[in-house]
Amino acid sequence: MISDSGGKSFVKGDRRPGGSSGQSRGGTRPMRGIEAALEVWQEVRRGAFASESLRKVSDRVSHRDRPLTATLVYSLIRRESLWREVVGRFLKTGSGVSPAVKDALLVGAAGALELRTFEPKVLVNALVEWTKVRDEHGGKVVNAVLRRIVDEGGKVLAEIEGSPAFADLAMRTGTPLWVARAWENCFGREDGRALVELQAQPISLSLRVSPGVNRDDVVEGLIKGGYNADPSSVLPFSVRLDGTALPTSLPGYDSGEITPQSESSMFFLESIRGVAKGPFLDMCAGRGIKTGQLVQMYPGSSVEGWDLSDSRINAARREMARLGFPDYVSFFCGDGLKLDPRVTPNTVILDAPCSGSGTWRRHPEAKWRFTQEALADYSATQVKLLKRAVDMVAPGGTVLYGTCSLFKEENEQVVAKVMSERPGLLELDPPSEISSRGRRGRPWGHYIWPDSPWSDGFYMALLSVRH
Repeated sequence: MISDSGGKSFVKGDRRPGGSSGQSRGGTRPMRGIEAALEVWQEVRRGAFASESLRKVSDRVSHRDRPLTATLVYSLIRRESLWREVVGRFLKTGSGVSPAVKDALLVGAAGALELRTFEPKVLVNALVEWTKVRDEHGGKVVNAVLRRIVDEGGKVLAEIEGSPAFADLAMRTGTPLWVARAWENCFGREDGRALVELQAQPISLSLRVSPGVNRDDVVEGLIKGGYNADPSSVLPFSVRLDGTALPTSLPGYDSGEITPQSESSMFFLESIRGVAKGPFLDMCAGRGIKTGQLVQMYPGSSVEGWDLSDSRINAARREMARLGFPDYVSFFCGDGLKLDPRVTPNTVILDAPCSGSGTWRRHPEAKWRFTQEALADYSATQVKLLKRAVDMVAPGGTVLYGTCSLFKEENEQVVAKVMSERPGLLELDPPSEISSRGRRGRPWGHYIWPDSPWSDGFYMALLSVRH
């Protein structure tokens, strides 16, 4: 995400409320950065993804204010429970205020206490002005509460950040408390707390370099394009950026030389290199990122890809065309529990639909929406899909099961249930570079630890099927 230093239009000395500058085309005043952040936040509260909402408002925000908007939005979403706690300590009227007041106070708390290069007075005035339009009396509440937060909120924040309490650890890292407790239960006290701590770590973009493309040339091209890039220290075909970027703007993207993909996701398919053979079935192909990696790993092999979403299947087809394999994969849209493969696969890849909890650093809004009830629903679906994968694969074949989840209910418990009901399944050990980076599931599979900015949380289990 965009760094705090990007929000230069709200630094000391800039007295324009909202921090906008200049005129948009046609002379219309562009939306101010604060206004845009509040609009995006309201969309997120209604269920939208922040990244999509930011793209929608980008044309109405001055170029100078776009970094401010994104920074404020993600600062709020990543640690939403923390800002709610801070606001709650200063808001004496409790819940008896309008939604506009609540929104302004949350944005103001995140802006004042986390983005400390910004001028507090300008921030408060902009939020008061915005609130008055929607709730005239509420503007007075926002003014009073935010001025107290600016003056005294730092002490509250320091108290929470210095607290050894597990609930405060969850709050300051932006982890829902029930999730933090579930991880502690799954991985043990020490590793569970370490995983919660990792949720506060920044994220950066990693790129998969296509076969036949010189990685050093890719790095050189990125650096010339103004990006900080280095070869990955853990994968010979990966490049690491310092921070994030719009993938389509990167040199080498349109030509298929590079593909944005987390290193955990790359490791997932690397676990079958030299072990599996075609024909291959990618049972939940999504937008085709891993399908493309599979095609590059096993050129000439038969590959079939399924997904429930027609839009994702179309995106996967476009991805194959971008990589130079427009007719290589046979894609079909439908329910993986009902479709039948054209030919019996020797290898089934099942990157199952899941909570996405391993990727919440990249998609922070999702963690506040996810529930324990949804976790149970995902688990039940995953069991059905894995059974189907095992039943479809040829005798002696391989099933690679995985999720971008850090919940045992979606991972080792799913594998354990299927193994108990499908005799003849045998777990294969992943390559040492994978097992050494993660944690052993209890008792099945391996977790890839989200221990770097380029790595998400991931689970995998490699199964040999003896019908």
